[in-house]
Amino acid sequence: MNKSSKFYYWLGALLILVSTRPAVAIDTVPLSEEGGTTPPPAATSSSPVVWEITVREGGAWQAEGNATIAPQGNAGGSLRAGDQLASLAEQLRRAGLFAHGPVVQFEIAGRVESSQSFTLTLPCNPSTGYIWQPSLAADTPLRVSQTPVSIISQSNLRGAPAFCVFEVQATAEGMGRLAMMHRRPWLPDAPVQAIVRVQAAAAGPGLDELAGALSWPVIVQPAQLPQHEPTPASTETTTNDPPSDGQSVQALPSRFNWCEHGVCPPARDQGQCGSCWAFSGVGVMDIVARIARPGAQPDFSEQFLVSCNYRGWGCNGGWIALDMFVDRRVWHQPMAGPVAERFFPYAAQDLPCGGPYPQSWQGRAWGYAGPSNGIPTPDQIKQAVYRYGPLDVAVYAGYAFGYYTGGVFQTNEAPSERAINHGVVLVGWDDAGGYWIIRNSWGPYWGEHWSGQRRNGDNGYMRIKYGISNIGYAAAYLDGARLFNRRAFFPMVRGRTGDNGMYPVPNGDFEALGPWVIQGGGNYIEWARSGRYAAALWSSLRSSTSVIRQAVTVPPQASTLRYWYYLCPAPGSTRVRLGNAVLKTYSAPSGSWCTGWQQETLNIQSYRGQRLELAFEFTKSGDSNWVAFSVDDVVFMR
Repeated sequence: MNKSSKFYYWLGALLILVSTRPAVAIDTVPLSEEGGTTPPPAATSSSPVVWEITVREGGAWQAEGNATIAPQGNAGGSLRAGDQLASLAEQLRRAGLFAHGPVVQFEIAGRVESSQSFTLTLPCNPSTGYIWQPSLAADTPLRVSQTPVSIISQSNLRGAPAFCVFEVQATAEGMGRLAMMHRRPWLPDAPVQAIVRVQAAAAGPGLDELAGALSWPVIVQPAQLPQHEPTPASTETTTNDPPSDGQSVQALPSRFNWCEHGVCPPARDQGQCGSCWAFSGVGVMDIVARIARPGAQPDFSEQFLVSCNYRGWGCNGGWIALDMFVDRRVWHQPMAGPVAERFFPYAAQDLPCGGPYPQSWQGRAWGYAGPSNGIPTPDQIKQAVYRYGPLDVAVYAGYAFGYYTGGVFQTNEAPSERAINHGVVLVGWDDAGGYWIIRNSWGPYWGEHWSGQRRNGDNGYMRIKYGISNIGYAAAYLDGARLFNRRAFFPMVRGRTGDNGMYPVPNGDFEALGPWVIQGGGNYIEWARSGRYAAALWSSLRSSTSVIRQAVTVPPQASTLRYWYYLCPAPGSTRVRLGNAVLKTYSAPSGSWCTGWQQETLNIQSYRGQRLELAFEFTKSGDSNWVAFSVDDVVFMR
């Protein structure tokens, strides 16, 4: 059982939003700026699912109302009856209290003795904005902490689920009834989607026993922060320099806000999924792309990061994923880079990756503004924001964070100097007020507008005091973005079925034995660098030439030709030709081993706009059965 399955098993599945997306053939989609649309909000039922459960002496229980609904995933049968209190707790966890939506009312009632004190532990995830709000009837002999006395994160990832522990005290003897509402405090009118009422009969267990039995067991996973390193800063001239205001990067202004320059899209909503890490990463990529290409309106997919990161991250949390935009290629994608929202709409759940999806943007490089596991100094944060653009940062979001409606947030909720649980986008600062400006992922009704005002349906931002709640932890930036027309020039695959997985590439009048296309995981030891296929040059004949060629039009704005190659010690040489010009020549490596995949970047600015033949040619000069030269991910770049 994977991490996600375990969490759903113990907490209950989150709201399942049904999402359909078209099957997109990657070679038929126009490669241009990728626009997108925001999916409509999920429909909610007008009447909630209700479990009315009575617990009798000895722990025997009976469910009434519409409690015959099968648990999430049909695990454990229907929620109907049992003879032990422990089985009720197990059924409630299996049934999926959140399977019908995140807005849930949970009530327990039973007799209490004066001065009794006990706790109730419930699943929670403050990084989503959903919190438990206790309420008591006026005549109930109870006091309960309005905020948890403890929030125990299941892991140290951004967006990780947690357990919220509430302290309950009896003020007198009698029947105590405790109601807990799970919702977002800024959306008090959101319809309740499920109601669970558990009441002990007169001779049944006391409220303290009910609370103890129905409390969720605390499960904490070991530290799992990734150890990936940033991409070195690009040597190319970046295009995301701050707007010209007569200031140098070192001479920082006392206040700065990227949103004032028209590059911040409306705040988005992660819903009940702990995917804030994906929203903070995509938020940075969205804005940096707008800075790099004024007038562009890209809309990138958070679901792509949630479903395709292959690090085990998802709705149970994640970490910095900017490398997926720069140099970490998902195995079936043609390259690293974001995917447009319209190709993989957000569904607020852990979906299979699917794909491949079209891509036409890429980040140039990424890095940390300061320590990778610490908080940069204010000057380091400002320098990075001013030089590169908004930052992907971590913060600790507690109950006060969820109740924020405007002004400068000054409540330090972090329990320790390294405690974080949420990812946001830091877009600016103001030294006079001593605060950062951050963009959240809880939709446009939370917080305030980036201008510091409150606008109905156009909020989603916060001003937060320097140093509060570990804001800025592990701050990371993107060093520029580029848009290009990505065409997979090689290989030109003509697939067949029922063969050994190798498909010849059309190669004019050259010998039929070469070149070949290698399917990743096939009979050869060489694997495709990207996707399923790579083109390879090979020949069984001495003094022969194998070639892969294709007529191309060099994009007018292209600066380089980039490809990955794999060189083996077959006798001979390989050259890369554009028209009559030889751009690069390779000799066989010394020794008996292949080189492994290496990247090559060649300057082609003098050929912009020309229609030429692009060719990879291998000329054999001895006897060998080696595959001589493999090539993959051939692309023109800005």
